[in-house]
Amino acid sequence: MDFQQVVKTFFFVAACACLFGPAAGAQTPTVSSSPVIISQGTTYSDMYPAAAYNSATDEYLVVWESTSSSGNAIRGSIIKSDGTVSKSEFTIVSSTDALNWPHVAYSEQQDRFLVVYYKLVNSMANVQGVSVSGRGTAGTPFDIQATTDDEAFLAIAYNSTDDEFLVAWTRIGSKGEGRSDIYSRRVVASDLSLKSVVTIASGWGPGGDSTNRILPRIAYNAARNEYMVVYLYGNSSARDVHGKIVAADLSGTSAVTELTLNKNLISSYSPIPYIAAGEDEYLVAWDTIDWSKGTKNTLSRRVNGDGTFAAGSPVTLVEDCAMFAVGFVPGKGYVLTFFCSSKSTDTYGGYIPIGSDSLSGGEFAIGSMTETKHWPNMTCSSGGCLEVHAYDPIGALDWDILGWFISFNNTSTTTTTTGSGTTTTTVSGGNTAPTAAFAINPTVGDTSIDFTMEPFTSSDAEDPIAALTVRVDWETNGTWD
Repeated sequence: MDFQQVVKTFFFVAACACLFGPAAGAQTPTVSSSPVIISQGTTYSDMYPAAAYNSATDEYLVVWESTSSSGNAIRGSIIKSDGTVSKSEFTIVSSTDALNWPHVAYSEQQDRFLVVYYKLVNSMANVQGVSVSGRGTAGTPFDIQATTDDEAFLAIAYNSTDDEFLVAWTRIGSKGEGRSDIYSRRVVASDLSLKSVVTIASGWGPGGDSTNRILPRIAYNAARNEYMVVYLYGNSSARDVHGKIVAADLSGTSAVTELTLNKNLISSYSPIPYIAAGEDEYLVAWDTIDWSKGTKNTLSRRVNGDGTFAAGSPVTLVEDCAMFAVGFVPGKGYVLTFFCSSKSTDTYGGYIPIGSDSLSGGEFAIGSMTETKHWPNMTCSSGGCLEVHAYDPIGALDWDILGWFISFNNTSTTTTTTGSGTTTTTVSGGNTAPTAAFAINPTVGDTSIDFTMEPFTSSDAEDPIAALTVRVDWETNGTWD
């Protein structure tokens, strides 16, 4: 059904003047018929892709880490929304040191991407960044955090209100202490200047709970000018999903209460939590293991902008499928992808309409490629999403990058016929209008006869007849009877 929970409606007007109402938007998202091959080669291995959307050009920058015997690099490619390549593979930064875990966000005001990653220097990981123009020109790399501690496994989000980026990472303590916290730093988009480092979550200071926090993900909520940072909570014996909603300037972050999204996950199992910001809310999704069945299941939880939960407990979205990625399409809802190893097509998608906690219509297949896939990511625009991941086409751990477009940009045309004439309307959203049909019984009679009207021969391409609503204006006065 519809992304906004509006039931599709047939409109019937008396005297056989019929209004064929446009669909309100319910649909299964359209998946590109073939993947976009973003990188493909035999001399290097490409992993950990990420993507960001350029609203000025309607294009996507996809970045990934690339390793070969001759060196390491963060590389990129610019992909148009129709799936064609605007700028083929290019090097963003290269080094003899390892460059890992790239993420990217886009500043609309500066027409600039910020690509962040961690670099291994003398066996210690430091967080670095590099700007890339909207047309794909890379700047000079700079340190975001370089200390004697390991700073790794990072994430980034863009704040459209303040024109800033927020970078968060896992700080792994030095000297083998085995302590991990979530640190962060704001980067001003206009000049790439750095604000102070702020601790998002830690269990190792005075009064701490001696528990690690690792693997952050971030989403920005423009309605409140706030971020939500989610991460895994726990030591080697267990991992739970926790998070914090923090102010855009990170003031008062240490006093913010951690949210527990899910407790008692699987021992020694560390699923990455995924997050997307909706309309003054967040959707957090992750996978866990059902030991009774030996399967991974995908769970999610919506968090309102004020920090309350939309549902009393996590919702199981898909069984026997591991979480892949999540994004939000404005005016539609959340798009998710899953890895389902037991199904004929191993990559599946689903969508959660705005205001809902469950998949609408179940999962849908994405392509038919069954190569080993890893390290997924997703970014969305108003028209749909680009999901990217690494895949192994020949089974030799020689990884390449591909993507799938998941779209809501189809159109349908509906015709309105009334006593005053005919109007044709084109409706965006990829949902075809229902076909109205009804039977009058008896077909002939005078005013003493009771007539019945049955609309059960009506039909719709997306939804069954039971999911549609019939309304009738017997007096043709513009008011439904």
